[in-house]
Amino acid sequence: MKNKLVALSLLALSIVFVQCKKDDDENPSTAPSVNIVSPTVGKTFMSMDTLALEVIFTDPKELHNYSVEITNVSLDSVIYTNSGHEHGTELIVQDSIKLMVSDHSDMLLKATVTNHLDEITKDSVSFHVHPMGGH
Repeated sequence: MKNKLVALSLLALSIVFVQCKKDDDENPSTAPSVNIVSPTVGKTFMSMDTLALEVIFTDPKELHNYSVEITNVSLDSVIYTNSGHEHGTELIVQDSIKLMVSDHSDMLLKATVTNHLDEITKDSVSFHVHPMGGH
């Protein structure tokens, strides 16, 4: 009797594990994604250069809110912001920004997106801007 009870317990556990794995396979992650195409990590610019900004937001079902922000970390000041509400499955944010600094400046681009399930994905890229005539 004890052996039958142990065998039934093991059978029940194996069914639970198989069912959990099957559910995971049927419900892949629905979280949105952020792909910062430009600028790239560690890129160096000169003051007065134009930054070609590109961020791609995607979600398998439907996007909701997004934001892109560039901060001059050295001065603790926001130099660019773009945010909005979107209902597609893909959004490409492209913009051109004139980078103007008088001192060496570390910059941080932060991109955030949510979907209609309130899942949030964030990514960031740091880069540097040299002042005119500075190396």
